[in-house]
Amino acid sequence: MDDPDGGDWHQAEFHSLESEDPALADELASRLVNRFLAAADLSIAHRTDALRQVVVQVGKTPQGVGILRVRLPLGEGDPSYEWDGSHEAARQIIDSMADVAAETISGSGFPTGWEPDRE
Repeated sequence: MDDPDGGDWHQAEFHSLESEDPALADELASRLVNRFLAAADLSIAHRTDALRQVVVQVGKTPQGVGILRVRLPLGEGDPSYEWDGSHEAARQIIDSMADVAAETISGSGFPTGWEPDRE
């Protein structure tokens, strides 16, 4: 949800969450990838590839609004959500991002190359 109030999100400065809270960054990346792969019915064999593609960033606008931004696996985008800095809110945001990305992949009808072998 990009800049819902039409404010100053485009002026936000971002940095890696890993530099601020490595444990939370790892937890969120793992949570996103696990949920995304399961919801999109993709093979867990690609978990490592997916984790390499995920980048979790945090930012603040000049007005002090916190933002959580994530680069999703398979080029599914870089969604940004307003974030209060709490771990619980970050988990909810990550779950939403994973679900939306999985719906997009599932609904596209195009193979990703990460589908499980069905023999």
